[in-house]
Amino acid sequence: MKQIKKTYILIGILIFIAYLCRFPIHLFENPNTKGAIRFFIYFFLFMYWMISIQNRIIQKQVCHYMIVIAILMIFWLTIRYIKYDFLTYETFPNLKRYAWYCYYLPLLFIPTLAVFVSISIRQPENYKIPKKDYILWIPAIVLFLIVITNDFHQLVFTFPALQIKTEYNNGYGILYFFIYGWMLICIFITLINMTRKKRNIKNPCIVFIPCIPVFILSIYMICYFLAFKWLRILFGDVVVFNCVMYISTLELCIYMGLIQANTHYVECFDAFTYGAKIMDSDLNILLSTSQAKKDINKEIINEAIDQPVILDDGYRLSTSSIKDGYVFWLEDISNLMEIVNELEEIKENLEDENEIIKQENELRIKEMTIHEQNRLFNLVQEQTSSQIQLMDSFICQMEQNKDINILKKMIVIGTYLKRRSNLIFIADQYNRMEAMELFLCLKESMESLEIYGISCGINFELKNDLESRFVIQMYDCFEKIIESSLDTMSSMFIVVQEKETIQFIVYTQMNIESFYMEDVDIQQEEDEVRLCLTIRKEL
Repeated sequence: MKQIKKTYILIGILIFIAYLCRFPIHLFENPNTKGAIRFFIYFFLFMYWMISIQNRIIQKQVCHYMIVIAILMIFWLTIRYIKYDFLTYETFPNLKRYAWYCYYLPLLFIPTLAVFVSISIRQPENYKIPKKDYILWIPAIVLFLIVITNDFHQLVFTFPALQIKTEYNNGYGILYFFIYGWMLICIFITLINMTRKKRNIKNPCIVFIPCIPVFILSIYMICYFLAFKWLRILFGDVVVFNCVMYISTLELCIYMGLIQANTHYVECFDAFTYGAKIMDSDLNILLSTSQAKKDINKEIINEAIDQPVILDDGYRLSTSSIKDGYVFWLEDISNLMEIVNELEEIKENLEDENEIIKQENELRIKEMTIHEQNRLFNLVQEQTSSQIQLMDSFICQMEQNKDINILKKMIVIGTYLKRRSNLIFIADQYNRMEAMELFLCLKESMESLEIYGISCGINFELKNDLESRFVIQMYDCFEKIIESSLDTMSSMFIVVQEKETIQFIVYTQMNIESFYMEDVDIQQEEDEVRLCLTIRKEL
C-alpha cells in the first residue's frame, strides 16, 4: 500500500511538471525544450500505464484491447509532438494538416475499443468477441476515412477558398458532428455494458462514478468548441486532456470492480486467516501473511513440496506449486489430531473386541459342528443298528474261525453300511435326490455280492428325481432281501421302473417263509422268487 501511494505521488508530480511546461518559463533558451520535456513525461507515463495494464488485468482479451488503447494514446501524443515542434504551415502545410487529421484515428478507435472492453468483461480467458459485434468497426473506419480524405469533399472541416487549410481558419461540416456523436454513443454503450455486468452492488450509485471523467470531457469539448479563451490558456492540450480522461475512466472502472484486476492482492493475502507464504523457486519469501510463522526450516519446506508435513505443535504444513515458485500454508489440525487419536484408541478397542467375538464364533462353530456330527452319527447308528450288530457278530466269528465266506459277508454288509450312511447324509439336507444315487448304491452292493459268488443284473429305468425317503425305502428292501437269503441265493436280478407307481422288483432264490416286509408282494415262480415293492407317488 505504501509503495502504491508513492507511485501515485510521483505520477502527480510528473503531471504537474508537464503542465507547468505549457506556460512561459525562461529557464530554457530553446522554446522546443519545454515541448520535449512534456512529450517525454507523458510518453513515459502512458508507457508505464500500458505495462501496468499488462500486469494487472486478468482477462486476456480485455488486457489486449486496453493495451491497444494505450498504443493509440502514445501514437496520438507522438503525432501531436511532431505536428507542433517539427512541422509548420509555411514549410509543410499539407503534412501538418494530415498530422491533425490523424488525431481522429485515436479519437474514433479508442471509444470503439472501449466498447469491446465492456463486452469482454467477466468472460472466460479464451473468450472471443462474437463476429456480429465486429460490425462496430465499420462506422469508426468509415468516419476515419472520411476525415483523412477531407481535402476532397470538406464534409468534416471546411476552409475558406484561396487560403492555406489549417485548424485556425476552418469551419465544421455536418459529418464532424457525426464523429462526436459516434464517440458519445460508444462511451454510453461501454458504461451500460459495464454497469450490467457488475454483480452484488450494495450502492448502485457507485456505477456512475466512472461517468464523471466522461462528463468532464464532454463539458471540456463543448467549451473548447466554443473557443473559450481561459480554457485554451489553462487546459489547451486537447490530446493530453482526452487521454487523461480516458485513463481516469478505465482506472475508475478497475477500482469499482467493473474491470477485473489483480490489484490489492497483497492486502488480501496479508488478511488471510491461515499462516501462508509465497516463495520463489529458491524458497525465498516474497509475501507472507500476518499469521505465518517466521522460523520454518527450509528442509521441512522441501519435504512439504512432496507431501504435507505434520509439525510438532499440531500444525500441518502444505504446499502447492505456482508459476516460478510455491505457496505454503499452515493449518491448525490439533483438534483433528486429538479426534484421530481418540478414533485410534476406539479402533484398537474394537479390534480387541472383534478378536474376542471372532474366537467366540469359532468356538461356537466348532461346538455346532461337533453337535451336528454327533447327531448324524446317532442317526446313522439308529437306522443301521441291526447291520452294525451283524457286523459285530461276523467279527467275533472271524476271531474264532478264519472262514473266507464270513469275510465276504462282512464286505456285503459293510458296503450297505457305507452307502446307507451316505443316503442318510443326503436325506438330512435335501428332501429329494437323483435316481442315480439309488443306482450307484445298488450297483456297488451288487459288486460286493458278486465277490460272494452271486451273479447279479439290473434293469434301472428311473430318470427323474425321487423323494429321499423312497430311495432309502428301496435300498432297505434290497438289504433285507440279501440278509434273509444270502446263504441260499445264487443269482439276483433287479428291475426298477416307473409307471403310475414306482416298482422295485427283485428276482432271486430264497425261502419265502423267512421273509416279510410291508408293501412287498412275494410270488413264487418256478425256481425263483419275485419280490415287488410298490411305491405310490404322492401328488
